Amino acid sequence: MPNPIHTLLPDGTQDIQRLLAIENNTELLYKFRSCQNPLHQKSLADGKIWIGEATALNDPFDSKPKEFLSRSTAEEANSYRDAVRSLRVLCFCGPLKGDGDDILRWSHYGDGHQGYCLMINDANLVAKTRSVSYEPHYPNLAELTPTSPNFWDKVGFFKAPAWRYEDERRALFPNSTATEYTIPPGAIWGVAFGCWSLHVNRIEVARHAHANNPKCYYFDAEIVTASYSLNYRNATVVYRQLMQ
Repeated sequence: MPNPIHTLLPDGTQDIQRLLAIENNTELLYKFRSCQNPLHQKSLADGKIWIGEATALNDPFDSKPKEFLSRSTAEEANSYRDAVRSLRVLCFCGPLKGDGDDILRWSHYGDGHQGYCLMINDANLVAKTRSVSYEPHYPNLAELTPTSPNFWDKVGFFKAPAWRYEDERRALFPNSTATEYTIPPGAIWGVAFGCWSLHVNRIEVARHAHANNPKCYYFDAEIVTASYSLNYRNATVVYRQLMQ
């Protein structure tokens, strides 16, 4: 198999998805980060990612089915609230494609295009994730209780169509107190840098990533004005040379 680093197009451009195809379509999880957030930098250096509380999700409808609560007894409602309050969740976005959805994701989760996106190749974590369903109507959960076999399938994987641009994948951790997930060494397949990220921040992030992931790829997002899109230029050779 040819080394993808040496199969770049003449101008140095290499689409991420094409590179993945060369590597037998590796399935990745995409996590946007901020260069300005010291917690994100420390997590990267430590090989960790934060597992958040479901109650802190930024969608007011997410994991908060009012229809279910309004048709429940007080005891059932309290049981539901307790279950959701003990739920922790790890969220990822869909693949980077350079389209309008990418532009929105970078704006909302990538520190206004000044941050970076980790591309994680971890089969164990991929197996824990499911895609979010974007439905036009709020699901009817009136017959659901926290002891129902499909409780978390119903509660944890639905959002309104307006969120479809995220193409979100989630891993749920019910009844959990875990706050961090450890990324195995070598599992960070790539890092993409936002089109407005500073060079000094890119180098710092690359050094953190390279420490436990020496085969990591690096991509610089570039604005394509003719089509309102982003191009991801493969700059792996440059970054790896800087790490030597």
